[in-house]
Amino acid sequence: MTAEKTKTRKDEYEKALAAYGQSMKIFHKGDFAKAQESLTAFMKKYPEERELMDRVRIYLSICESRLHPVKISHKSFEEHYLWGLVYLNRKDFEQAHKLLHIAHGQDPKSGKALYALAIVNHLMGRESEGMDFLEKAVGLDSEFAVLARNESDFESLLKDQRFNQITQVQ
Repeated sequence: MTAEKTKTRKDEYEKALAAYGQSMKIFHKGDFAKAQESLTAFMKKYPEERELMDRVRIYLSICESRLHPVKISHKSFEEHYLWGLVYLNRKDFEQAHKLLHIAHGQDPKSGKALYALAIVNHLMGRESEGMDFLEKAVGLDSEFAVLARNESDFESLLKDQRFNQITQVQ
C-alpha cells in the first residue's frame, strides 16, 4: 500500500470515527429517533468500517427497542410472579411490588408470592408490611423460615426480634 493510500485510508477512518462519535452523543442524550437516523446514515456512508459497523448494529437495535418497546401482557399467576422476580432482580421495586401483588391476588395461598412480597417490601423500607408477608408465607410453609434466615436481602434483620420470632424453626 502506498503512503498516499495509507493516508487516505487513515483520514477516512478518522471521519468515520468522528461520525460514529456524533451518533453516540445523540444516543446518550436519549434521542433515539435521531440516533437511529444518524446510525443508519453512518451505515450507508461507511459500510467498509467493519469494526464500527458491528457496534452500530447493536446501537440501532437498542434504538429500535426503545422506540418500539414490546408490551408484555401478564395473565397467569406464574407470569406475574416470574416477571415480579425479574423486576426485583433489576431493582425496579415498584414494578416488582405491583406484579407480585397481582400474583398474590390471583393465588392468595401461594407462599412464594408472599415470600417475594416480603423481600420487596423490606427492600422498599416497608418493614412492617414485609414482616406481615413473611409471617404469612412461613405460616403456609415453614421452609420459608429457613430461606429467610439465609436470604442476603434479610441479613440486616437477623437481630430483629419480630424477624427472629417469625423465622424460628420449630
